[in-house]
Amino acid sequence: MLPEPAVGIDARGDCWLPDSAEVDFYYRTAQTDEDITLQPWILQEPREPIPRRNDGNYNRAEYLAGGQNGTLKPFNQAQTKWVMKAGGQSPALKDIAITFLAH
Repeated sequence: MLPEPAVGIDARGDCWLPDSAEVDFYYRTAQTDEDITLQPWILQEPREPIPRRNDGNYNRAEYLAGGQNGTLKPFNQAQTKWVMKAGGQSPALKDIAITFLAH
């Protein structure tokens, strides 16, 4: 539970994304008196495309739910998840950071 309402989510991580793989970031939010498990997951596109690499090097992946000015309905609860899909080599994430943004 967040002590003050937030209106955005800034999620970042270092990602290795081989040619045959995908990484998706999802979030869902709720107010204090709501059951967050009843809220739908929302797919958030990265701020910029994540480069595909087969050399094992990582690139920064950044997601900004609510945009620069925080346009999400104010929330006190949030859940996030990364979904990794692979057709050959598996993608990888490290150094994940999530910040909840207030006005």
